[in-house]
Amino acid sequence: VNKGATTLTVPAKSGSFGSSVTLTATLTRNSDNTGLSGRTVTFSVGGVAVGSGTTSASGVASFNWAVTNTVPGAYALGASFAGDASYLASSGSSTFTKQGLTAIAINSVSGQRTATVTFQATLTRTFDNAGPISRAINWTIDGVAAGTSFTGTGGIATLNYVIPAGATLGAGHTVKAEFLGDTLYVGQSTTASWQVLNPSFNGRSAFQNWIPSVAGQIVQVTVRNSADVVVQGPTTLGVDSSGSWQLFTSLGAGTYKVSVKGSHWLRRQVTGVVLNTTTGTSTIITSLINGDGVSDNVIDLSDYTQVVVAFNSAGPSGDLNGDGIVDLSDYTVVVTNFNLVGDP
Repeated sequence: VNKGATTLTVPAKSGSFGSSVTLTATLTRNSDNTGLSGRTVTFSVGGVAVGSGTTSASGVASFNWAVTNTVPGAYALGASFAGDASYLASSGSSTFTKQGLTAIAINSVSGQRTATVTFQATLTRTFDNAGPISRAINWTIDGVAAGTSFTGTGGIATLNYVIPAGATLGAGHTVKAEFLGDTLYVGQSTTASWQVLNPSFNGRSAFQNWIPSVAGQIVQVTVRNSADVVVQGPTTLGVDSSGSWQLFTSLGAGTYKVSVKGSHWLRRQVTGVVLNTTTGTSTIITSLINGDGVSDNVIDLSDYTQVVVAFNSAGPSGDLNGDGIVDLSDYTVVVTNFNLVGDP
């Protein structure tokens, strides 16, 4: 018995992990291209059998496949007919493009008016949390398109943004990062909030006769208006390793007096400090005089007595230079600055 030759035609398909995709193949006899019904066709993806279907009256077999979670990319999509008493076996192939699901996260951002802030979006594929590179991220800030950047190492894309001088203060701002998707990855977007900070009094203080790093030192900052009335503070702030501190304020633009006091340093006041409504002030420089161990803004017998009582101990009371022992160095600080009085 002469068996008839057959052909299997397999169209390309695509889908993402977890989705259901209908794989199809059309079985025809070569003599007249008529579809053959009632025949079993087996499907494979990447060389692995995934299921089978029976051909319809028009020769089309189908199978609904739940896409498995493997590396995104192009996989061989195959279909085969084993043959029977009347027809010869045949097979066909094409490509199944497996798209990876993605996720986007945006960093937390805050800044003052006119400052440049950097938004960062991290695009990852959920299969293994790797970051696809060279993918376009479209940015929308407060409802306005703000540009496009491309992912680099780790799937990170950044956008530098200058906060408008008239931006509303507070946390009611939004940033959206959107990946539209492509042949390998499903699109994704996310929206986050960000904050425009109040203007600030910006200062840097030197702590005289202090040996260790100043990072973590505490200052009390007080703001007075031109009439010498306290309008903010005293506010306790920590300083960084350079002695810098920042006091955010809701005060209006104007000229102020700013005083700074350390724990055992005399208060120092700077007048004529101009506050604007964008970033605030230029850097307020103070050099704080050491020796006020009892923190009453004057170096006198009380401070002298504190050092004498604690002499040769590890402190911390009386250890004015922070070297871990109360000794002649601390005594010298008090004697040198004796009778000095801090500013208001």
